[in-house]
Parts: sequence; C-alpha cells; structure tokens
Amino acid sequence: MTAQQQSLETLLGISSQRKSLKQQLDAASIKAESGRTTLADLPTVQIGCKRYIPEKYIANKNRKGRRSWIQAYGFFLTERLTGYWSHMITEADGNAYEDSSRADSQPPSKRRCLELPTARSNVNKAKELTVGWIVTANLPFTAPSNPYLRRMLDLHDASLAKEVPWSRQSVRDTMRKLFEVKKGAISCQLEKAVTKISFSFDMWTSPNRYAFLDLHAHYLDASYQVQSRLLALRRVWGAHSGDNQATTIYDIFGEYGIRDQIGAGICDNVSSNDTCLASLYRQLSPAMAEEDIRNNRTRCFGHIVNLAARAFLWGEDPDSFKREAFTEAAFQVEERELRLWRKRGAVGKLHNTVRFVRASPQRRELMKSLACSQRDEDDYHLFEEDQAAIDLELMQNNETRWNSTFMIIQRAIRKREQIDYFITYLDTKAAEPRQRVPVQDHLSQQDWLLLAEIQSLLKPLYEITMRCQGWAKEGRYSALWEVMIGIEYLLNFFEEQKLIFSPPDGTANELQIARASATTRYSPPRADQGRGREKHLPQHTRDEYTGAFSQAESLDDAHRRCIQISINNCWSKLDEYYSLLGQSPLYPAAVILHPRWNVSWLEANWTSHEQLVWLRDAKNSVREFFEQQYPRKEQSEAARTMIGKAMRQDEPSQFDQWMQSYDRYMMEEEDELGVYMRQGPVRRENLNPILW
Repeated sequence: MTAQQQSLETLLGISSQRKSLKQQLDAASIKAESGRTTLADLPTVQIGCKRYIPEKYIANKNRKGRRSWIQAYGFFLTERLTGYWSHMITEADGNAYEDSSRADSQPPSKRRCLELPTARSNVNKAKELTVGWIVTANLPFTAPSNPYLRRMLDLHDASLAKEVPWSRQSVRDTMRKLFEVKKGAISCQLEKAVTKISFSFDMWTSPNRYAFLDLHAHYLDASYQVQSRLLALRRVWGAHSGDNQATTIYDIFGEYGIRDQIGAGICDNVSSNDTCLASLYRQLSPAMAEEDIRNNRTRCFGHIVNLAARAFLWGEDPDSFKREAFTEAAFQVEERELRLWRKRGAVGKLHNTVRFVRASPQRRELMKSLACSQRDEDDYHLFEEDQAAIDLELMQNNETRWNSTFMIIQRAIRKREQIDYFITYLDTKAAEPRQRVPVQDHLSQQDWLLLAEIQSLLKPLYEITMRCQGWAKEGRYSALWEVMIGIEYLLNFFEEQKLIFSPPDGTANELQIARASATTRYSPPRADQGRGREKHLPQHTRDEYTGAFSQAESLDDAHRRCIQISINNCWSKLDEYYSLLGQSPLYPAAVILHPRWNVSWLEANWTSHEQLVWLRDAKNSVREFFEQQYPRKEQSEAARTMIGKAMRQDEPSQFDQWMQSYDRYMMEEEDELGVYMRQGPVRRENLNPILW
C-alpha cells in the first residue's frame, strides 16, 4: 500500500485492519463508563456491515438475564431486530458467527424483538430520581404506582416507563441500594477532607413515636468550600441517655471510617449532650483530657436564642408552662387551658381571642365580612394594603415554638382594627355569652401597646434566628464567628431596653439589681444616661431612640413592670450562655481569625476589669490551641543562613548589625498567628474568612 493510500485512509478514518471484537468491546466498556444516557450514544461493535449493542447495556425489566451456559464463553450482542452470540475464541481473528440459534428453545416466531431498546443508564437514573422525589416530598412508597402519574409518564417516554419498576417493594429495594451507593460516595468525600470533620447531632421523635438520631458532618473539601453531609438518621433503641447516643454516633463514625478525623461537636445545650460528648471523645481517644473535651464542645446558636426568647415570653421556667399547657390540651380541659393562657397577660389574651375566631369557619367568615363592610364605610383607604390585611388569616401560636408567638403578634397588630370591631360586634349582636369573646380576653389599649413593645423586643431575636438557619455560606449566615458577636449584639440591645423601660425616676429597680448581681456583664445603673444620651446619637437614629422612650412612658406601671421582668429574664439567659462560651477557645478564635474583626473586636468590646481577664484568657487559649493543632517546625540552619544573607548587602556597622540581629530574632520567633494578630483587621465588607 502506498503512502498516499495510507494517509487517505487515515484522513477518512478507514482502517485496513479490522479491530477484533475484544478490542471493540473493551472500547465500548470505556465509552459506557462515561455516562451515556441516550440510545444513540450507547457503545456499539461492528460485525461486517452491521453494528450491535452489547446486551448488558440495554434495560429489560421483564427478564432476569440470560442463564445459558454459553454466556460464560462469550458476549450477547443485540441489533434492533436480531440478537447474536459471539464466540470468545473465534472472535480473536476478527470474525464471528452470526448465528440465529438461541440459548432458549423458543421458536423463531416467538423470539424477542427489541425495536426500541432503552439505555440501562436511563433506567437507573429514573429510579434514582423517583427515590429522590419520594424522599424530598415525604411521599409514600406507593406514590409512583398512581395510575394518572403512570399515564403521564407513558405519554412522555413509554419505553422507559415500562422498564422502570414502580411497585412499593421495588421502590424500597431501590432506596436501599441507592443508600449504600451514596454512602460509599460520601465516605470517599470525607476521606479527602482537608480539615478535621466537625459533626452535629440531635434527637427527634417521629409522628409514629419512634426515636431517631440525626448526624451531620461538616468539613472543607479540596477546593476549601464548606460541605455538609447527612451521615445517618438512625433509630435509637433504649434510653435516650448521653452514653447511648455516644455509642450510636461512634458506630456511625466507624461505618464511614472517620474516627481519626473527628473535630468539634455541635449540639443543643441539654446536659445529656454534655454526657454524650464526654463519652464519645473518650471512645475516640481514651487519653483525651477533660479540658480538651470542653474545647471541642460547641453550642447550637439557634437553641441559645430559642431559650432566651422563651425566657422572655414565659419566664424563668418556660418548660413548666409548656408541660401544663400540654396537659390541659391533652385532656381537653378547655376552660382551665384558657385560664392558664390568660395568666400570660396580653399575649395570653391574644392567644385565646385568636383561638375563639379560628374555632369555626363561620366566625372566620364573619370577621372577614365585617372587615369588608368596615372598609367600605371609610371615606378613604389604601385599597391594596387594606385588602391584603383582610385576606390574611389570624395565626395561632403554641407553647412549643416561640416564633409562633412573634408571628401571631405581628399578624394581630396588622389586623388590630378588624379584631376590635369583631369583638365589639359580637358584644352587641350575639344573644348568648358563649357566642362572644370572653370579657377576660378583651384587649385594652394598654394591652395593644404592650403587644407592640413585645413585637419590637422579639424582632432582633427573630432576625438572628432566621439568619442562623441552614448552613454557613461564604463564611457568613450561621458561621461560628457569628455566635459570640451575635450574643454580644443581643446583650447590648437588651441593656439599652433596660434603660428605656427603667422606672420613670431613673433608678434601677430591685429586680434589676438582684438579677444583675449574679451575672458577669453587669454595669452600675446609668441613671444619668437616660434621656440625655440621645444627643450623642446620629441624627438619623435620634428620633427612633427618643420615640422608644416616649412609647415606653405611655405604658402604665403594671405593663411596664411586665416588660422589665421579660427583659431581665431574656438578658440573664443570654448572659448565662455568653459565659459558657468561654469554656471553648473556638468561639474567640473564630472572631480573632476572621480578618474583618481580628483581635481588635474583642479589645474594643471587652473593656471592663473582668472582661480584660476574658481577653487575656482568650488570647492565651487561642495561642495554645493553635500550637497544639499546628505544631511549629524548627527552622533549618540553611534557612537561617538565607535570612542572614538576604539582610546583608554591604559591610554593616556595629549598630546595623545590632538592629539586624533584633530583626532576625523577630523573624525567627514570630509565627504566622503572631503576624496575623499584629496586622489588625481588614476593613472589607462581606469578607469570606475561609478564602481570605
């Protein structure tokens, strides 16, 4: 063959020597692993002038696979209309038998005909998407067998719909297989983590009263992106003690092979979690000291805010009110439950009023019709705002979730006129007392003022709660550095509110002094700072500050005292957990290692004598933790020689030599952490501390 012919064949993609079937099948296997999904992209082999698809890449729900003995010696290939069997020995020279014989004994008229085969990868993907749909939408396993859904899928792709098993048992089996596959993929990801793996866990009771423990892993991947993975939702048998939970978590870590990669643990503030972490870390490292266990214990910020808000609303022991309300509701003792809520003041009255309105559809419709008629009687109104307020339903709160109380107050204030008109209308029109809102639950002018104040006081707690939901993004929104700064912000806010709602004579009441004497952040009463301090505020905030004083002064003594007690309860709970943050160096370290704040933030906010002790301890703990986690490497003699050469140019004088020796000493002694803390904060907004 001439060189011109060879180059032409190469250009046209023609080979003078036919590839063997083994070579073609090996190439087909590589092509199949690249994730082909359409039938046209399935790998093929050529026999003569025809092309065939390896049968193992084609889905066939109605068959369990060939069982012929000849399968051990060759490969089944499928054309659109005909199937062939290729011998492993004779195919080596590039030839194969195109034999119409079959392993089964069916006559030719009943042979299988694959006119429109479906790619197996498409079937597997459809199964995975079906399981994902069921899990994320919380659907029963029978959902895919719905006849209307099946008909819709048939219209889209009938061949694919026939190949995918949709029964409940098939869905369950597919889910188990997918779980094992994804578990292996997560194990590989965890193995490649560039940081230690932090974890969070919590107990949860399902609607059918089963106890479950969920466990998440948090780490940085190779690209330094924050990753979070659900490791398990494991049923817990027996007592929900800390030791029992620790054993469950330890077993899960073993399944993923990450027991030697574990870092800090994040959980709620109940005492059983302290026991759990102590037991878990001792199983992971029997030599771990008690101090090291405390260092790795981090607290759920959302739970801290939740406890503070419940203390504001329900007092020092909110769980007692929760238990009592739950008991009354469980035994359907309605009058006693109403009296219990009525003891909570304006919030309890609002709860009972909303419950009365929502008790029947007729009352809801009456309230809406009264609101519409009231709006039509007005000479002027804003149509869109009024109509939106009318269309909104009253929201019901409960004793479990404090933010439901914030939401009920927020909605009720928006619909205040409608609520008052509804109560007045029933008082004049309803014939029987049971058809009216009880007089004890009528909301007075002072009650509405108190509800407005409660709303404004709960708003920072609600905003912080919404901010810390989910996983941290770009170094913000539920990041560790936000915990200490967030609590500091809330403490400062409620200290300002203490001043605003202090008695009119400007002296601190006995309750404030009694509570503050047991706390760490107490400062002496600032009677002289009252109404005169607004002159130091910027103009754009001065009106808001003085307005808060004016509104607070309009409350009577009983409602003002109610607010004072709530503020002190909330402040005390926040201060309690602010002090507990000092047990772990991770919180001040997270603030210090954020380039936007550095150590300057702590130096600016911790100024009292006791707080200066905190500052010193924080710096020392961060230093000790840094040296423990990142031990310093001794600098080689060659490196020190290079530093000296870099500093010498001409022959220095004795004075220059003395200064250079000092500089060289500083360069040798100061590590990366020291250089960072000395440089000060980086004044840049929305700075991601991880990528900095």
